[in-house]
Amino acid sequence: MTELSQVKDGDGVPCRCNFRLQDSQCVMCIKDHTRDPDDPTKCVERRECPADAITGKAPCFSCQPCLAGKRPDFKQEVCVEACDSTTLTTSVKCVGPPGECNRYISKKDGTSCFCEDYTRAQTKLSNNQGRECRPDDCDSNSIILKNGSCKKCEPGTEPDESKTHCKSISCKGRTFLHPTDRTCKECPPYTMPNSDHTNCEKSPCDAREKLNPDGSCSKCPDYQR
Repeated sequence: MTELSQVKDGDGVPCRCNFRLQDSQCVMCIKDHTRDPDDPTKCVERRECPADAITGKAPCFSCQPCLAGKRPDFKQEVCVEACDSTTLTTSVKCVGPPGECNRYISKKDGTSCFCEDYTRAQTKLSNNQGRECRPDDCDSNSIILKNGSCKKCEPGTEPDESKTHCKSISCKGRTFLHPTDRTCKECPPYTMPNSDHTNCEKSPCDAREKLNPDGSCSKCPDYQR
């Protein structure tokens, strides 16, 4: 515990934002926690900030929305200018940090802008000169990552409608999800997929039914079994 501070962190509570109030004393929150803005006697886990806001530096972790025309950088620590068609130049200089510099575009005035999520700085398609923000050309079994590059979906998964996440493959009809290559394959003759399409089984036909090649059962004619 510490004595109450004269410094107030925006919400009027006389403790640093990584402290909570307890019996008129400031008690430090555990790692990666901050004071609950709704209850100064409690600590809460660091919150994820929305995509258009930056995260305050430790220990406060407060979310601050970026102003119009700006967006968070790749670490969500500072607001940077968002790229648009009017800010792009012929510069191809890499001005960002390692691994993320291909999302920055430098301008004639010496400043830079940051490409929106799921795009990166690339040579313009229209005239093969200058730079523009767009995603890589991903194939049908790949998704677009936030940095604009592509990533293949693991076996047994496929891109969702937005092409930004991989989802489990749903096998239908007489197919089942093969345990090795994780693709949908047709069941062998005289079998049918189980309810979750993870295996093929023989149908439990009764004594007066015959098993068909498609795995179904059909009733035998009278006087036959």
